[in-house]
Amino acid sequence: MTRTGPTGVPLYEQFEAQSSDGPNGKPINATLAGTDYRNSTGMWVGCSGKPATTTYRLGGMFARLTAVAGLQPHTPAGLAVQATIAVNGKVVKDFTIRRTDTERIDVDVSGADSLVVTAIAVDNSLCTVSGTPYGALGDAMLTPIGL
Repeated sequence: MTRTGPTGVPLYEQFEAQSSDGPNGKPINATLAGTDYRNSTGMWVGCSGKPATTTYRLGGMFARLTAVAGLQPHTPAGLAVQATIAVNGKVVKDFTIRRTDTERIDVDVSGADSLVVTAIAVDNSLCTVSGTPYGALGDAMLTPIGL
């Protein structure tokens, strides 16, 4: 099954900064719980005891963030990831994902300046070396104010 993204601005286009073991917040094609998301934003998982963090600069131009958060097929079996989404420094979504499930994201970002996504392995002993992010925000789109 393949999905295409809704109308909006891809989240990765608003990338500002990262703190992770790999290139976070980049455009990727992701498969999450068996569904392909062609216009996704990569989400590295902190496997060293610290969360991987990515900041996106919104500049007050957007009303909503929609996405499907999940883990890609190359994620080690059994790995659970705790993730948060913060808008202007306030956590607005806190969730846990595994390779076999996803979490729908629909967050009000009206007039917000920044959005921060964090992800950390619940048990980092399950992590293995990877050249691509375990996690992704499938079809992560920002809806401009007024649309």
